[in-house]
Amino acid sequence: MAYAFRNILSRFVLVLGVLALLTTIVWAQAGTGELTGLVADPSGAVVANAQVTLTNSATGDKRTTVTTPAGVYRFSALPIVGTYTLEIAPKGFKAVKIANLVMSVGTTVTQDVKLEVGTGSEQVTVEAGAEVIQTSESSLSQLVDRRIWQQMPLQVRNQNSFIELVAGAVPQDGSGTNRGAEVNGTRSGAGSYLVEGTDNNEQGQAGRGQISPYDKGGASTSISPDAIQEYRVITNTYSAEYGKGGGFITDTVLRSGTNSWHGSAFEYNRIQDFTAQDFFSNRSGLIDHLVRNQFGGSLGGPIVKDKTFWFGTGELHRVRQSNPYGPFTVTTQQFTDFIRSGAFQQWNEADPNGFCMRYTGSTCPGAFAQSAGLGPIAGILLGSPAQHFPLANSSITCSPTCAGGNAMFRCTTPLHSTIRKRLTRLVGALKLTIGSARKTRSMGSTYFRTGRTRNSSPAVTTPLVRH
Repeated sequence: MAYAFRNILSRFVLVLGVLALLTTIVWAQAGTGELTGLVADPSGAVVANAQVTLTNSATGDKRTTVTTPAGVYRFSALPIVGTYTLEIAPKGFKAVKIANLVMSVGTTVTQDVKLEVGTGSEQVTVEAGAEVIQTSESSLSQLVDRRIWQQMPLQVRNQNSFIELVAGAVPQDGSGTNRGAEVNGTRSGAGSYLVEGTDNNEQGQAGRGQISPYDKGGASTSISPDAIQEYRVITNTYSAEYGKGGGFITDTVLRSGTNSWHGSAFEYNRIQDFTAQDFFSNRSGLIDHLVRNQFGGSLGGPIVKDKTFWFGTGELHRVRQSNPYGPFTVTTQQFTDFIRSGAFQQWNEADPNGFCMRYTGSTCPGAFAQSAGLGPIAGILLGSPAQHFPLANSSITCSPTCAGGNAMFRCTTPLHSTIRKRLTRLVGALKLTIGSARKTRSMGSTYFRTGRTRNSSPAVTTPLVRH
């Protein structure tokens, strides 16, 4: 039994590893944070060669370093998962333990340590607080509050819309480019979108690769909010390591697995019964139709405790919607019958309100002989009306003597109709994290988006009512 379980687990790990390697491999510097600080004694003198230990509470990952001759320690490429605990216990001083240190993507957290004289058996425990002022870098950035996607309803579950919450950002200009938000006066499409520090830009199209009208423009691939750990937008004086973006940089960090199993499931549903009618639908006596379902979930946990973890998400977005369009004038079946019967030719040649009598003052027999039929092209189009040229049904009777004297326009009718939209959108992400205190840490992640949108028009009738 134990052998069978190990065999299944090995295969599972292998599949996850292959998926990660075939998509995006992210080494230690990407989508991570840093921690640094100065270690000093009670007089303010720096303490060199002191061992400093940093432990992640979620994964058990432990790192050690020593302070430089200037008393500075630094931990780089820290994964954005859980909290960290910093410990230092140099000889002749009390041990210091600072808990609940939180790292953030693309930033360097500074935590100085002030030692007290004493023995190593004594310990000073400090609860880390939020860093109010960023003293170690000059870039200006904003971390989007994760409660936005955890606690608020989102019509568009797409990370590109989060940019609009940042100061200086406005939605795209409505020109139809779908290239994303404009930040600090730069035009749409001037940003660079990163996931775990790697490229998520639509190459050659500047963010136009969205698969549905519900997706905001910007990054190439939409990511489920349930897969996002942090979303940071850097808008000014960012370092040269980013590059490529003239207006802003976004860096998205995917959630990681930990030593504890954790997951989520959700279902959002919107139906027409709880949605207001369109103004033009009410005016025309039409009934709108809307069914929107967004459902999915996430799951993550350990593969090998303290060493290997995985986290995956998936969600499906389905929309079935009908919207009114019109009114506009359309051709009726009665009008085509009116032409085929020869009445249209007779009306133009001899009727007092026809073309010849109105514009020449006399009849013109035979001048409209080619109007006695519909012609071969019209015949082909009308031969498959559902595909090419749907006709409206009307109660109007076409006659050369119809009121107003204009038989052609009396044989057409105003129409209000609907267009049906069907959208299916699948979004997912998978992240594999491998790390230990003795080996180089690495992360592999894959994220994908697929779907289709289909528009169709029903057979045209007057009035047209959708239920």
